[in-house]
Amino acid sequence: MKHTYILEEGIWRASGQYWDENQNCINVQGKTEITHNKSNWILDGYMELQLDNPIKFFNKYTIEPVKPERDYTFWTSENPALGTLIGSFMIINDTILSKYQSEDGQYSGVESLIITNSNFYKNRGFAFHNKQKLSSWAIELHRE
Repeated sequence: MKHTYILEEGIWRASGQYWDENQNCINVQGKTEITHNKSNWILDGYMELQLDNPIKFFNKYTIEPVKPERDYTFWTSENPALGTLIGSFMIINDTILSKYQSEDGQYSGVESLIITNSNFYKNRGFAFHNKQKLSSWAIELHRE
């Protein structure tokens, strides 16, 4: 199956669960827009924790376009809470894997994007602050 998330322009809606460092489960919703330019691809989005006073996490990735002869690429993200993140995407069969670390080395994480069909992905991931869990999530992505 041909991947569409990241590799094609589009708008994606997210919904699912988020667990904080204390294992509190919180419903989450979000939106991501992916645009392609000649020199880079932009993934701009947010996740919103569905609390009495909602909390939004914003991310804007700048992604090197995947070259035809490769199954991986690199990205950076300016995250208001975590600083500059440096990461990579690896495409393996039905899954896009991502790993990242902050420039200062304090934050790191991994996530997977598993394709079900061209308009639907399952996203699973976690983030650490030094050697302590920061968060984990189980989210579904639907293309508009």
